[in-house]
Amino acid sequence: MISERDPQTDRVIWIERLSPHGEVLSRHRIERLPIVIGRGYESDLLIDDPTLAARHLRIGRNDSGELVAEDLGSRNGLCLANRQRVERCVIELGADAVYSIGDTRLRLRGSTHAVPEERPIGSSGLASAWIAPLLGLLIAAQIMLSLWLQQTGEPAISKYLTVTVMALIMGVVWALVWSLVNRLFAGAMQFSRHLALTYAAAVVSSLITLTLETAAYSLSWPSVTRYRYLVFWLTAGLLCAGHLRLIGGDYRRFKLAVVAALTLLGVGASALSQRDARERTGPAVVVDELLPPAMRLAPAQTLDAFIADAEKLRAELDAARQETPHDEDGDDDF
Repeated sequence: MISERDPQTDRVIWIERLSPHGEVLSRHRIERLPIVIGRGYESDLLIDDPTLAARHLRIGRNDSGELVAEDLGSRNGLCLANRQRVERCVIELGADAVYSIGDTRLRLRGSTHAVPEERPIGSSGLASAWIAPLLGLLIAAQIMLSLWLQQTGEPAISKYLTVTVMALIMGVVWALVWSLVNRLFAGAMQFSRHLALTYAAAVVSSLITLTLETAAYSLSWPSVTRYRYLVFWLTAGLLCAGHLRLIGGDYRRFKLAVVAALTLLGVGASALSQRDARERTGPAVVVDELLPPAMRLAPAQTLDAFIADAEKLRAELDAARQETPHDEDGDDDF
């Protein structure tokens, strides 16, 4: 139970209101306890949140001097970080615990809480601001290298520039859409972070795809490229999960479960599509992309071996032509 005012036990505390992704939206200095937090004008700390009651939460000290938060019978109650609803809890100022009342997230700090050292002027956000451009340059280098390796005719500068610029623009549009969702649900766009995450996923996906294509050509393993769809869907799923983590908010596990389910659905659909294609045309026996001959590691087939394989294939085709065709019911067509 919260005791009445006792000036000797009162200490200055700070109540921080946090965004869904943990950034501090506002700080309020509290010099005397107990206080009432709510949406009504009679509250000591008024927060404009329609999910709060007029008198929602009381913070004070119990008879032992501990800092206590107590729900005042509100509809949405007091919840801990794990969304567990409680009527009353002890607050530890030294911890980073977050308390939710309605859609509002609060954190309490003592007046002696240590803060990081000050940063030099001009260094704020400098490292993070350069991550996306550097990743963009890496993507451009990967695209141009891939186009150059696959080039069989005269190089066309316009093709290099068009493909590279379109890829970078698509990444910007993708990141912008997620930034708008971030702004809608969390109050901040975080465009640079979403763009860096998008470009990072593109770099990883491109590296893995290029590695598979190189292995297929160099080692004469055309079946390796069969699994490129796994790279696409797994990268897309992890990318969406990363965007949702940046946005934050409630029901994180549910959102991640939905992303995982959609990813598995995409993988399954692609696998079925490839199986149908193999049934119609047979397994892949040639590579999709030609690379420079110097990258070939598998030994070249001799002329005699090639002719022997061709003769074997001709014998199989001749035998197939001699077979009597059957309809689906097993009856002869003739």
